[in-house]
Amino acid sequence: MYDSIFQLGNNWKITTEEFMGSNIIIIDNFYKTPHLIRDFTLTPLPPLWRSDQKSRNGCFYQDRRLQATFEDSIHNNNSKLLAQMCGQKLTKDGANFTSNVTKYYKHSYNDIDNYYWWPHVDQGYNAIISLNTEFGDNEYPGTALYHPDDANSNPPPEGLSPWIPKTDYRLVKHIKAKYNRCVLFDGLKFPHAMHINDYTFFDEFYRVNHVYFFEPHD
Repeated sequence: MYDSIFQLGNNWKITTEEFMGSNIIIIDNFYKTPHLIRDFTLTPLPPLWRSDQKSRNGCFYQDRRLQATFEDSIHNNNSKLLAQMCGQKLTKDGANFTSNVTKYYKHSYNDIDNYYWWPHVDQGYNAIISLNTEFGDNEYPGTALYHPDDANSNPPPEGLSPWIPKTDYRLVKHIKAKYNRCVLFDGLKFPHAMHINDYTFFDEFYRVNHVYFFEPHD
């Protein structure tokens, strides 16, 4: 049997919370060797995501994304397991591995006191595996969920107007991140985004994670 970097940990700690009629599932100790997945994500540093002449990406912040396609039966089985846990199917978007690498610069453009970072909805459940080693075993800012009734049916394009006034959304849940923690939540029901409410990921540290996207069965 080949040695895959995506082997799961053998000491999972699973917590399920029913929240506003939906399940939020947290799995600690998700991967056996998460540092190898972090290295895969960061070496080389992924390209800027949806950056063009109208975007401020690369100027006031860096939002980078790795999208890769490869054959790895362990990785494929992991996605099937998560699909079973959330009761949905994996979204087919042309790539089977996606990572986000993001940090901000202290500038008036990034007004965290009065604005939230780009609340949006996806097709279904999201699974986010956090890969920041800088905080040891401590929790750190993760994912913000906003009230379902506040979803914008016509949100601004990603990267063009990423900061949205806090008066437009009601924060209902902060799912904290932790190294090698996987969180599953309904990204269609809840507008959501990175929880950028302090300066943790400004100037020095990138926020690093690996994500899966799911959608309801036909």
